[in-house]
Amino acid sequence: MYTPIQRYAIIALSVIILGIIGAYIFLQARNYLSGPGIAITVPENGAIYQDATIHVSGTATSIAEISLNGQRIYTDESGIFDERIVLAAGLNIITLDAKDKFNRTVMKTLEVVYKE
Repeated sequence: MYTPIQRYAIIALSVIILGIIGAYIFLQARNYLSGPGIAITVPENGAIYQDATIHVSGTATSIAEISLNGQRIYTDESGIFDERIVLAAGLNIITLDAKDKFNRTVMKTLEVVYKE
């Protein structure tokens, strides 16, 4: 038979172990539950450019694939992407689409202007 102190120690240890397991499961499931994400760092929406070639860069999270203006692009291990595109004169609409392995999608759209 266990003494009261031993019982409290067993209960406390069990609670700690279950808490660690629960926290681990939550952290692992968080990415799956939140769906894909895109954070664009460059360019800013509404930016005006004098040069026809610009960089589109940012970070994608929890994705299976990502495309820029309908063309598939790739990220590094950290989810960072950096692509160059050529702008047409006037207003340009830049679209980034990402999809996760559960086919959930997210889309970000930017408008930039190229003045020759």
